[in-house]
Amino acid sequence: QGSSIELSCDAPMRQPYCVYMQGGLTYEHYRYTVRELIDTIILKRA
Repeated sequence: QGSSIELSCDAPMRQPYCVYMQGGLTYEHYRYTVRELIDTIILKRA
């Protein structure tokens, strides 16, 4: 069948918001994703 490369992120809908990530290829892949998450969700709320 082969394999797929994917990045998933799960978190609860209520506080505390702990995020669990899995599936990144490299540290840079994780870093880029977290930076985009912060830019998109957290900074745009302020």
